[in-house]
Amino acid sequence: MRLRKINDSMVLETLRKGIIQREPEPDAKADGLRCVMERYVSGIHVGVVVLADHPAPDLTVITVMEVKKG
Repeated sequence: MRLRKINDSMVLETLRKGIIQREPEPDAKADGLRCVMERYVSGIHVGVVVLADHPAPDLTVITVMEVKKG
């Protein structure tokens, strides 16, 4: 995350207030759906890839990235 200039508070805000732009898809390695949550935070469009395992309320963060639109 440090190399991408994304910190913990940016990730947490994305998880709390972000939206899912793309259709969630099944994960090949684990049970559950892989989702990309996105939010514009502190001048960076942050994307957080999470694994949602229904009905468990927890999310597992897989990776964090800056989303480039273009």
